[in-house]
Amino acid sequence: MSPGRRFWVKANYHRRRPDGREWWHRGWISDWRQASYRRGDLILLYLGAKFDGPRRCPAIVRVTRESRYDPEFVAENDPEAADRWPYVTDIECVFEVPIESGVPLDVFDVTPNGLQGGYKELSRSQFEVAAGYLMTAANA
Repeated sequence: MSPGRRFWVKANYHRRRPDGREWWHRGWISDWRQASYRRGDLILLYLGAKFDGPRRCPAIVRVTRESRYDPEFVAENDPEAADRWPYVTDIECVFEVPIESGVPLDVFDVTPNGLQGGYKELSRSQFEVAAGYLMTAANA
């Protein structure tokens, strides 16, 4: 892994795109406040309980550009989110499993309450535990 890379878990809602692909393939995420993500950081995406969400992390994305305040961009792409989550971070999906095979938070010692701020930095060992779980699920 790259030196200086940081690891995160980010809370999200689960909504499918009209084309049937998962939303993290759109190439960006958004937050309610400025995130400290840096280019090259890896983020586990957690799909919470809202909207009957699965409470699992099915995907890892890589930050390709630091967060920026851009409510106009969000409004063009997801009008419902523009006022609540105006900070945009460009990403690329680097690994995913079917949602039902995603890693639960407790596997790497995080609770849903720990994500009330929207995201949380993880230790390298926490991230490795979660990634190992996903790799095992992918090969099952």
